[in-house]
Amino acid sequence: MIRVLAFLAVSLLSAAPLQAAAQEEEVPPSLGAGICQEQIQVFLRRESFLFDARLFGLKPAAEEPEGATRITAAGDLFLKTAEDTWASGGITMGDADMDASTAHDPLPLPGVSPQDVPYPGILETQQALTSDLIPALTQNFRAFQCRMESICKAAGLALRGGNGEGPNVRVSVPGCREMELPKLDRCALKPTSINPTFMLDDWDSLPDYCLPVADDFVRFQESKLFFLAHEDASHRTLRQFAGYLEPFLNIVRFPFVHPFRQVASFLGQWSDVSCFLSHCAQEE
Repeated sequence: MIRVLAFLAVSLLSAAPLQAAAQEEEVPPSLGAGICQEQIQVFLRRESFLFDARLFGLKPAAEEPEGATRITAAGDLFLKTAEDTWASGGITMGDADMDASTAHDPLPLPGVSPQDVPYPGILETQQALTSDLIPALTQNFRAFQCRMESICKAAGLALRGGNGEGPNVRVSVPGCREMELPKLDRCALKPTSINPTFMLDDWDSLPDYCLPVADDFVRFQESKLFFLAHEDASHRTLRQFAGYLEPFLNIVRFPFVHPFRQVASFLGQWSDVSCFLSHCAQEE
């Protein structure tokens, strides 16, 4: 009898870890707070790329030089390594696929479709001074700030479980246009204490993650825009000065050059003039 009870006890103790292991396998493994941070970075990188496209415009992928970069709608960065070849890690695609995969602005300008490629940038405007472009540049930069803040607000809604129904979520930021953004669904996967592998402490710090990262993007674009405004002004001033100087040179060129041409022509005929001086005979 004692042997039977000992056998049953050993069997129960050995079965307990197997049941616990089976329960752990049923619970999906945690990916931690990194999945939400990665999705936030994807949204922020995409908005930064779209802001650059509004400044510099967007050409067809076939016309882009080697070394050009693109960001896809999924947030992946691609580099043009050769003709008709775009690479990102171990993934490559051609020019046509790159144009189809490139991130597009969900709020295009009037008369411009999100899929229109190419479309010109603000800095490509011709026959205008840099001061004429300042209102458009500042307005687009303000819109960029609003959209970055809207992404952070959408992330906050996802973390608080306020995504609602449907694939998109409407976000309203004071002083900005209301936007409809895709949901940050990965930020809605809040961990629970059922799975001990969840990093609850990291997840609780996510509400304070987005705004500092977005602020770094905004500060970088602000510094770049400040540099571009000075560079554009100097370039346009030089071209304007050259445009004014060229007609002036055309006007003064002939009055100044004509006497020299007359002198050169006269010196060329000097040897044909007869010599009546006494030393001319001595030279013979």
